[in-house]
Amino acid sequence: MKFYEVKVLSYSIGNRYYVDEFDVDANFEFIKATAKLKDNEYVKIDNAEDAEKLNRELQSSVRKQTYKEQTYNENHKNEYMIYYTSLETESLTLCVAAKIDIDFNKVIREYLNIFGVKVLSFVLKEITIRELCSCLENRFGSMYRSSGLDAIVNQLGLGFHYSRFKDGYGENTINGDKKQQVYKAAKELATYKNLREELDRVYASKPIIKNSHPVHYVLYTQNRDVRRETYRTLLEALYHQERIENKRYCYVDINAITVSTIKNRIDDFYKSNFGGCIVVRLDQYDDDDEFGFPATDSLEIFAKYAKLYQHNVLTIFCLPMYDEIAKNILEQNLGGITLVEIKESTFDYNSSKQYLSRLAKKEKFNIDKTLYLKLEKDKEYTAEDLSVYYQEWKNKVLKKDCYPQYEQVQAIEEKTRKEAPSGEAYAELERLIGLDSAKKTIKQIISYGKMRNFYRGFDIKAEMPALNMAFLGNPGTAKTTVARLLGKILYENGIIEKNIVVETGRGDLIAKYVGQTAPLVQSAYKKAEGGILFIDEAYSLVDDRRGMYGDEAINTIVQEMENRRNSVITIFAGYPKEMKEFIARNPGLKSRIGFIVNFDDYSEDELCEISMLIAKDQGLTINASGLTKLKEIYKGIKGEDCFGNGRYARTMIEQARMRQAQRITALNPDEINKEVVTTLIDEDFESNVELESAKKVKIGF
Repeated sequence: MKFYEVKVLSYSIGNRYYVDEFDVDANFEFIKATAKLKDNEYVKIDNAEDAEKLNRELQSSVRKQTYKEQTYNENHKNEYMIYYTSLETESLTLCVAAKIDIDFNKVIREYLNIFGVKVLSFVLKEITIRELCSCLENRFGSMYRSSGLDAIVNQLGLGFHYSRFKDGYGENTINGDKKQQVYKAAKELATYKNLREELDRVYASKPIIKNSHPVHYVLYTQNRDVRRETYRTLLEALYHQERIENKRYCYVDINAITVSTIKNRIDDFYKSNFGGCIVVRLDQYDDDDEFGFPATDSLEIFAKYAKLYQHNVLTIFCLPMYDEIAKNILEQNLGGITLVEIKESTFDYNSSKQYLSRLAKKEKFNIDKTLYLKLEKDKEYTAEDLSVYYQEWKNKVLKKDCYPQYEQVQAIEEKTRKEAPSGEAYAELERLIGLDSAKKTIKQIISYGKMRNFYRGFDIKAEMPALNMAFLGNPGTAKTTVARLLGKILYENGIIEKNIVVETGRGDLIAKYVGQTAPLVQSAYKKAEGGILFIDEAYSLVDDRRGMYGDEAINTIVQEMENRRNSVITIFAGYPKEMKEFIARNPGLKSRIGFIVNFDDYSEDELCEISMLIAKDQGLTINASGLTKLKEIYKGIKGEDCFGNGRYARTMIEQARMRQAQRITALNPDEINKEVVTTLIDEDFESNVELESAKKVKIGF
């Protein structure tokens, strides 16, 4: 589906013609219509009085023929629809929604003939749905967005428009840049290495079948600007080579959209983008498999529809760097599809200087040595790191050279020790149920980090102690969730350099052959540089026999913990008993773990609170009798080996919805209302039969 704005430059009514001489935006494509005028038969309108008369005649003609417009669109609705949006003499503007490629000369001529207008020349450009709405509002008024637009998209068979996803959805158009411009833009990006390779493949030849998708894409980036410019540059090349039909593309931030919204609208959403591209953007997230945030669930849904419509819509997935969970989701759901990976590169000392220089030259700043002061010769940097350094340098230059009156005004200092820990991630941690030990430990770390500013003021050494931790807790107690939040919290409060949490387990750190385990461990630590390395079920690294691969992994971990003492936080996680044995067996680890964080089992009341949160996220409530029944069930199942804490709470809600559906479908239609559909009651909750049957049974007499 493509949307256009059309501006008529010259046209005639009767024996008079008008030529609009305004400057045309470069994004408009000029089209000279087939109609021609004979100078001796037509009079050019070249003064305001005659133009006003022509305008009144035009509007009178349109009002008399509006019913013909409706008939015309009804007859062509399977191909396109067209509406005038402005009928001023100097601004005759139309908008077109086209489901197929159309002959604009023919369509514009036929449409304007309805109103007695002969078109001579016009310009057009592809626009977004938002811009289409703006055009239509010029004609129908602001109320049209909520009523008329729905009617139009329904007639076109879309069933979807931008308001459906609200803040999580957006759209834009590319420029239609030429090959030389595309390569020039690519060279400025931190993804240039992989991007250039793909651009070479794209420009190698034009497709035999237009608008076909032999591959789809996944971008791994940390910096949002790099992400956006990378996929825009790629789309410019694909459009130029006729691999995509539309200049318009849509993007979706799936962190900002509920799973239920996606499920309800995603099929229409993909259909509305046939011939174009959908960019699926996933930021660093807190995807709690136990009871919380459904970002990875949303990613899985998009992956399935990307496969379903792989030949109709190009999908570009944008993921955070080192996100193995998201990568695995794509691999599991996109079997048979070729994904081209484009990754943000890291920069060594010299390439970092070049990157900073490009940023400064782009904004026409004079470069001096202070631009590179924060760079260290033995470190690597991401585009995000360098962007932060550049902004700090830029602020200083602005104050020194451009606004010297502010040179002595100090920048905002770090927040004082009296202020609460900051950031959205910390607020999210505070909203989680329970987790008192984890919350207390994190607050202590942040408080010490803030106190360093005071220590420095009194010339007291203020190095950050090693923050390696062990998370001890039974299944479903949110250990992984807290680790992910911790990365964001420490980054937002200036404790660590990067918002990175690299999640690993035995399969990521133990190799199949002797000598290959140490490089795997070293690679994991390199990925986590500046952030956190999270090792789940850490005790599984240790083999039953000494000297095997597990011991090689532990020895390498201890070495890396020492070498990267100030640059990587290591978190070991697992069940309490096994973790205590694991730590006791490895004295080198024990002396390097600064914090033991206990994740206690949830109480019955806490499990009920978690259940209510899960239900609320799904648009449901639990009535008083339902909560009473839930509490009884949780009290009876707690302590069993197979009890899963938060995971069990999620399972209870999922099973309750199944029983609710069975209960409601048995009702008479007149008994069903919104309250009935959105309320879970005691009948909907039953203890999990499989868990009950798993209780140990004594054998014998």
